[in-house]
Amino acid sequence: MKPAALTLVLALSLSASAFAQQEARNEREYRDIYSELTVGIQNTFPGGDAFTDTRWSDLMSGGIGLNLEYSHLWRESSWIYCGYFASLQIDSFGGRRATLAGVEVRTDRTNQAAFLVGGRIRENFNGFHMDQSAGIGASIYMGQELDVLNGGPEDVELIKSSVNYAAQLSARIGAPLGKNVDLNLGIGLRFNGAPEEGKDVTGIKFKAQQNFVIGLSLDFGF
Repeated sequence: MKPAALTLVLALSLSASAFAQQEARNEREYRDIYSELTVGIQNTFPGGDAFTDTRWSDLMSGGIGLNLEYSHLWRESSWIYCGYFASLQIDSFGGRRATLAGVEVRTDRTNQAAFLVGGRIRENFNGFHMDQSAGIGASIYMGQELDVLNGGPEDVELIKSSVNYAAQLSARIGAPLGKNVDLNLGIGLRFNGAPEEGKDVTGIKFKAQQNFVIGLSLDFGF
């Protein structure tokens, strides 16, 4: 319900903003270049199988994160812009209570970061814009521990701090809040290469993550 409510509120906000910013909107739609710094918050939902009979969502709950981006776009036609971006995303995922190999465990909170570079296309319409991007880079796992319940060992290292590839496809819709500020709602699908298993577990072969991301962001032009 929360993502749906957020989407509805943002859609109404974008519509009202587009109506109120007619002059600023027209100025922005005919720029030759967009250089922008993006600051956003995001909710990331872990997806895919972590290993046999266990999904990533069994090991961690949805993450809350921060997204920082720089993008540079130039006009290709009267309403289409193309360019590049660089992004740093940091997410913090809550722990879960789960059964692994018949043993009751509780996983700890874990953090992840992703650095991405890639291409972006932007389309300007009457009062709003859309953009699509594709990026590749590195995914950084900051480790995760678990406690075995019912008197078992604690602080067992499940995921080792490690680095693997990252790739993301995303799209946004936005409208101006002012001459140099846009408000955006975005969705994305990010693939993170598998992390390394912790020193306290054996026989686990982790698989890649397939995370769904929804975010709210502000673009500051300069």
